[in-house]
Amino acid sequence: MINDLESFVQALGLQDFTLIGLSMGGLVTMEYAGRCPKALAACVIVDIGAEIDRSGSSRIQANVQAVDTFASREEAFAVARADNSRPPEALHRQRSDASLMRTEDGRWTYRYDRALRSPGNLRLRDPETAWRSCASIEASTQIVRGELSDILSPQIAERMVATIPDARLVTVANAGHGVPYDAPEGFLAAVREFLER
Repeated sequence: MINDLESFVQALGLQDFTLIGLSMGGLVTMEYAGRCPKALAACVIVDIGAEIDRSGSSRIQANVQAVDTFASREEAFAVARADNSRPPEALHRQRSDASLMRTEDGRWTYRYDRALRSPGNLRLRDPETAWRSCASIEASTQIVRGELSDILSPQIAERMVATIPDARLVTVANAGHGVPYDAPEGFLAAVREFLER
């Protein structure tokens, strides 16, 4: 993914730009910013760290094995809402509907690479490599953590602030791992304030 991003940046001729990444995108942001420290004006790493909290890692493993086919869009939304009732309902429904596609048998499933649902394909990154990437980041960095996150612990977030030379941490209230979905207004306010500086 880092190589893909580098090719994308080169193809568009981007320079001195801001990169924002959530979750897996945050890992890509972290690695890219560490590998290409002069390329970015700023970066925002959203609810992911050089290490993942154990409880979040366990939840990810369980989600990989959860049922992912549904009789209807309504059933899919009901499951998503039961799993996380924090996002504004209209936004949650829109995201759920946009994430679905029909299967050959007429049921509904999520649009994603099926390999991501295979437990044997889950490859967790080496934390020491991630910490080295953090230490190499030169761009002004904001780390955004969801207050209720089980992925980015407060301790890892603080360690990232101490490791990245120009980093600050903001915690968004009433948000779990999916910060922009759970608390869109709080997320936008935090990122907007950082980028306007």
